[in-house]
Amino acid sequence: MIPYQLIEEGVLTKVVIGGCGYVGTRLAELLIDKGDEVLAIRRRPPAETSPIRWASADLADPDSLSSLDLECDFAVYCAAADEPTEGSYTRAYVQGLNHFLERLKECSPQIRRVVFTSSTGVYGQDDGSWVSEESPTKPVRFTGQKVLEGEKLLMESGLPGIVVRFGGIYGPGRDRLLRMISEGRVQLTDTPSFTNRIHREDCARSILHLLHIENPQFAYNGVDNDPSDRNEVYSWLAEQMGVHFEKEEDQLGSGPSGKRVRNDRLVESGYRCVYPTFREGYAEFIKEWSEKK
Repeated sequence: MIPYQLIEEGVLTKVVIGGCGYVGTRLAELLIDKGDEVLAIRRRPPAETSPIRWASADLADPDSLSSLDLECDFAVYCAAADEPTEGSYTRAYVQGLNHFLERLKECSPQIRRVVFTSSTGVYGQDDGSWVSEESPTKPVRFTGQKVLEGEKLLMESGLPGIVVRFGGIYGPGRDRLLRMISEGRVQLTDTPSFTNRIHREDCARSILHLLHIENPQFAYNGVDNDPSDRNEVYSWLAEQMGVHFEKEEDQLGSGPSGKRVRNDRLVESGYRCVYPTFREGYAEFIKEWSEKK
């Protein structure tokens, strides 16, 4: 296995991150801490001074990318849609990824690995069942359909690719759920509805892990160890925050919904979650959020 920091003695590993936002920025920090050289691409790079080398480009515009030298050893594509519309998802997960891959072929024909951050939304199951990477990917919503189209682009690109299907990402700066609970804007129901989460730190560290494992498989589920009923999550958070709210009556005949996503393949590859369940992740997050209020 090639050492993490070196391709050959004295030569630093070069990594390009396309769509370097919430997760990508944390990944870039980890890579730089390891001694790697990082080129981070986004339309509007931050203005503040940073050890990250930023480049401004619109991934959905091939002319915008053509001026960038994407010579690298590894690449990560972690762009996200600007808004929940089909056009926005097409630009982020199909057009942008396609242009990024084509430019990589031109600049880095010997690239060692490309990681694409996909979504558990590619699974269409909505009956509370367990799913793994071997489960059918038949999304019913355009969001999952467009992400799955991106997976196929990578698979057919001829580049050595991996997709990591992330669940709902939370962490510093993403406090919408805490605000809703603190304002009493969520309700419990009698019917379970399963959710799958992952902390931003585990997103970044799992990508870092997958960049360098030997003999990887094509797809990995990026979720924590505990797919949980939404009621359980809301109740636990409310208790920690000292909030009380009433249970809502379900419609007659309703059954379990959502899905429970397994992360066995990621764990078996050697990855261990920093925040194995929502409790560890949110406990730290709630403390930071409360101090800022």
